[in-house]
Parts: sequence; C-alpha cells; structure tokens
Amino acid sequence: VDFIIFCVALFLTETVRNCVIRRVRFLRERLGLGKPEFNIAKEVMDLVYKQMVFWSGCFFAPLLPALAILEVIAIFYLKKWSSLVNVIPPHTVVLTSQSTSTINGL
Repeated sequence: VDFIIFCVALFLTETVRNCVIRRVRFLRERLGLGKPEFNIAKEVMDLVYKQMVFWSGCFFAPLLPALAILEVIAIFYLKKWSSLVNVIPPHTVVLTSQSTSTINGL
C-alpha cells in the first residue's frame, strides 16, 4: 500500500507539475514557476523512514525484509528517473559534516 501511494504521489506532484509548467507559458513567465530544486534532506529522511518501518516490522513478519529490499530498490530507480526529468540540482551544497552532525543529532 505504501509503495502504491508513493508512486501515485510521485506522479501527481512532480511529473504532472513538470508537464503543466512546460506547456503553460503563462506560469513560467508571469508567475516565475519552474522546475523545483532537489531537496536532499527530504529525500534522505523519506528513505530513512521507509527503512525504519520495514526493519521494525521484521519481528512480526519474517519475509518483510525481502519485500523491503525490493521496494527500496524500486523507489531508488523511480526517484532517480524523477530527479533526472522533473527537478534541477540544488543551488546550495550540503557538506558531509553538516549531514553527519544532523543525523547524529537525531
């Protein structure tokens, strides 16, 4: 269920928005809308959340880790495709020390 919701949300939020922005000239010129930036922090936290849910469920369903591995691989390739097509690289660079301190703080 989570994977289906992820696919639908990915399609509706990023792909449809990109198609509308490309086709409607008014949105690009007057409103200044364009492709959104890739949000590294959000994507990392989404991945950590999905892995936490799956690995915490392995005590209740022993085959859940196999499903988790397949789902995370599928999500990786879907996000890769979406990132290449629908978003632009971020303007700010995230340094490793910032990421490490943030994750250790959690």
